[in-house]
Amino acid sequence: MARPHIEFIHSRDLPWEEGSLPFLPSEVDVKLLSHDQDTNDLSTLIHIQPEWSEVGWTLTSNFEFFVLSGDVTFNGRTAATHGYCYLPKGTTIDQMASENGAVLLAFFESHGETASQGQSQKEIHVDCFDMAWDMMHMNPGVAYLNMGRKNLRVPDDQSGRTYLLAGFPQARPTPMRQPLERHPYAEEAFMISGDLALTNGTMTQGAYFWRPPHLWHGGMYSVNGFMMLVRTPGSNDPIIEWTKDKYDVDPAPAYQPILPDDLKPIASLAKSRAKTNY
Repeated sequence: MARPHIEFIHSRDLPWEEGSLPFLPSEVDVKLLSHDQDTNDLSTLIHIQPEWSEVGWTLTSNFEFFVLSGDVTFNGRTAATHGYCYLPKGTTIDQMASENGAVLLAFFESHGETASQGQSQKEIHVDCFDMAWDMMHMNPGVAYLNMGRKNLRVPDDQSGRTYLLAGFPQARPTPMRQPLERHPYAEEAFMISGDLALTNGTMTQGAYFWRPPHLWHGGMYSVNGFMMLVRTPGSNDPIIEWTKDKYDVDPAPAYQPILPDDLKPIASLAKSRAKTNY
């Protein structure tokens, strides 16, 4: 089976589990956000303790991560808070370490080319503070959110995209009725800061969803603004379809998550919150 629909969970309600990931050689603290049982692809939070270090291994998966807090150094490069890195499978890690500890939003994909094949699999190292927000190429259907984007990775073959998406505070449509949208690709997002109301609840810091293709969604509204990391694995197709009808936008929607059976027990814990921890 492919990844189940998860929309959405608060990561603070997931336990930190000490154990080994299949693509890292040593034990770290992990929160599993979603898992594709067919490909073994993972979306995770990783907590690295201060003075952690590991040496000498070759990646058996594409390793993509965003530093939520702290710092991590590998092969002589340091990624600090809001740093982004993409390392293709086949990359040799001479040493990976953290002096102060770190929390990483990390993605592992087992498919694709190796580091020695093609231009689309180059390493990427970005300090997101150095990037400008692009506010010129946003979807006009949600212009009221006043959003900007920073593209972190777009493969040459257009097989997906990873980007930061941010919106201004006090974002509400006028009138408070909007169409819903859908697109022919999966989408996952992790809320780094702020709040964003959807039709089934309000995402706050640490919230995460995996949305399969072709599902209607919308009803977006934000009080404090937001910043999230978004991925569209498998496609960079910008096609969006809108409903002809418009629907009420609820500024404080009840939390009604769509979850697989193994995550349903945490739904009672995951109330919409103004502030959460990772």
